[in-house]
Amino acid sequence: MIHYDLIKEITLFKVEEDYYTANYNGKIYSIGKLLHDALISIQKEHSIEDTAKTISKVHELSIEKETLETHINEFVTKISDSTKNQSTLYNYIYFKVKLFGSKSIDFVSSFMSILFHKYLLLILAPIAIYFTAGLFGLLYADGIINTQSSLKETFSGLFLMYGGIATLGLVHEFGHSSAASYYKQPSDIIGFGIYIVFPVFYSDVSKIWNLNKWKRIVVNLGGIYFQLLMNILFYFLYLYIESIDYKIILKFFIFANFILLVYALNPFLRNDGYWVYSDFFGIKNLTQRATLFPKEFFRTMKTEITFKEKLRFTYKNFPLLFYSFFFYIIMIVLILGLVYLTYLNVINIKDFILSWQEIDWNTALVYREIFGLIFGLFINLYFLSMILKRLVFKKLNSF
Repeated sequence: MIHYDLIKEITLFKVEEDYYTANYNGKIYSIGKLLHDALISIQKEHSIEDTAKTISKVHELSIEKETLETHINEFVTKISDSTKNQSTLYNYIYFKVKLFGSKSIDFVSSFMSILFHKYLLLILAPIAIYFTAGLFGLLYADGIINTQSSLKETFSGLFLMYGGIATLGLVHEFGHSSAASYYKQPSDIIGFGIYIVFPVFYSDVSKIWNLNKWKRIVVNLGGIYFQLLMNILFYFLYLYIESIDYKIILKFFIFANFILLVYALNPFLRNDGYWVYSDFFGIKNLTQRATLFPKEFFRTMKTEITFKEKLRFTYKNFPLLFYSFFFYIIMIVLILGLVYLTYLNVINIKDFILSWQEIDWNTALVYREIFGLIFGLFINLYFLSMILKRLVFKKLNSF
């Protein structure tokens, strides 16, 4: 029996040719054209018999009423059961806390989304990159590019430092949300959580799977775009400031913004760069496929096919081969580095224990050192366990 009431609640999108999505209860499912057309017909309250006839005629095939009904019911059961489970939204982020809801995000996006107009974007993005380069030129010309900031020496300075970094992170997330809003797929949540062991902000822009790949790429680069626009503000603020001390403080935020920008472009973690790489080359489940690709590659090279066919296979899969190669190189370097750091941690803890009688336990520095040694060892072991899970046990969704 067809669940007509549930099917009416499904929102259907044609994203690209032969790529359709079905939205139900906050989740998005990729479906084929045949199922899309069948669901559209059912939503128009056509009978299953009429729907089967229409599908057979349009798609030039013969499909029985019972077969079509079975496929539709299987899909309806799938989406109905999946919504009963806990949400998988950003399941690689833990201890999530909601900071902004849809009303706040829509309010900000109503002013900022215009920045993603095609022509404005094409003009502002190169200008922002130019001003970013100009900022570092100013810092170098003034001789303060290597000068350390005194922010971390006072409580108020630390508050300003972390508050500034948090603001840059939120600007980044509002960049994603504003881009998604411009394409009529608004974000519902901007939040805070823990990714691996790092505190991060995140924006729920999962609705962009209803967009074509080029619009998804724009949304995924939206945060970086806003950070580049921030550099225009920093540029003129730097010129306006006369005090060298204040310029050094501003330099800290310029560097922090740049580091966050570069980190976001990293395609080997679940950052913006990962999704851009995945969308640009059309590689779904990029991490999983990159992890398994060496086995597929060498198996193909061993098969009895012509050299030309092997070249064709390599050329067709070059983006995945490139990603997989550097993915394993990075994992190997990380493993070796973490093993070495763990060794140093153990040696330092051993030396600390052996010299405990000579330690002045009345100073706060001792307890800070103890915390640093234990926390450092924990972080190293945690990273090692995560990497080994990923590579050895194939639990690929852990990152």
